[in-house]
Amino acid sequence: MENTTQTEEIKNEIAASLGNRACCNLSMISALIRTRGVIHLSQQKSIVLRCSDTVIDFVEKMAELYGLDCQFTLAKKALQCSLMGDILPLLIDSGIVVESVSQQLSLREGINEFLIVEDCCKQAYLQGVFLSCGAYSKNGRFISFWFHGQKMCEDVARLLECYGLNAKQAKRVEGREEPVYVLSLYGMQNMVDLLLHLQATNFALHLQEDVIRNEVIALSHRATNCDLANTNKNVLYCESTVLACNAVLQSDLFADLDETLKNTMQYRIDNPNDTLSQLAQIIGVSKSCVKHRLQRIINLAKTKS
Repeated sequence: MENTTQTEEIKNEIAASLGNRACCNLSMISALIRTRGVIHLSQQKSIVLRCSDTVIDFVEKMAELYGLDCQFTLAKKALQCSLMGDILPLLIDSGIVVESVSQQLSLREGINEFLIVEDCCKQAYLQGVFLSCGAYSKNGRFISFWFHGQKMCEDVARLLECYGLNAKQAKRVEGREEPVYVLSLYGMQNMVDLLLHLQATNFALHLQEDVIRNEVIALSHRATNCDLANTNKNVLYCESTVLACNAVLQSDLFADLDETLKNTMQYRIDNPNDTLSQLAQIIGVSKSCVKHRLQRIINLAKTKS
């Protein structure tokens, strides 16, 4: 499930960071058309884009640059943009349509490599992909991209690998006329890294704070669990030494013990919850000495039992 509010927050931040380099603009428009565009090359040539409000200004700028008529309509509660006119120059420049030596045109699947040679173009293409089909999950555990073609899904996965990000690919067919290919990136730190590459810096920093907060909480829980385990261990040790002292005290072995052991036994029985350090302070000897004496008492109790 998508967290619509936070997805829009990310998209708004990405849109606000877009630059004006011609190569990056081509990379981005190519990503938008490839992921959410329908191309008509019949009599009335057009490109129909399903897009969000965040890319309206960018699409209008590209339409003006290529002399295209740009119309926005609302279709099935989603914003739809139609680019009409001589669309071939834009399709060729953006690597979507390839012109052969014999001047025959063909649609190219996936990402055209020449569009993402430069680092800035890789970033722009990835920004375009998120703006068109990216989503931040409702539970905040992953970021996903939804594609209608397997080739595009695989190419974007390879693009993410350029940044050291490994996303999982899945094919969804339930209740759909055509399969959908989903690319999901898990892990808080991976999500932070991706958002930084997308120029969604504020959202990334917010997420990074959550990562740090969760690490602090986890460390606190581990420390608490460790302290609890040590406490339980100390309680069990105290109980076992008290039982051993009482067992020896009630046996015929007690009379033959030296005074130091007798005194230690009495101190332990009188102070059943004290740690070894506390007993050592009361008796006036070292902790290791008390531990050694109690171990002798435990051994005696075992022989008696």
